[in-house]
Amino acid sequence: MSMTSARLSFLHGETYLISSGIKQRNKPFYLSVSEVMTIVIAFHQSVDRDLKTYYIHFVCSYLTVKQGRQGLP
Repeated sequence: MSMTSARLSFLHGETYLISSGIKQRNKPFYLSVSEVMTIVIAFHQSVDRDLKTYYIHFVCSYLTVKQGRQGLP
């Protein structure tokens, strides 16, 4: 499946979502380049050995709470 057809199928699926009644931004679910670079630089400065563990324990728990974000992918 190409990237274009994947995006089209995702956009097509959004039309059938049931609204929860809460106002939400329709923000894409991927990280920006600056967010990825920040995570990679912080990972290299840490003592962790693999990126997956670092991402789960530090980024998903610490950064999302401190910055008030709803959640990272």
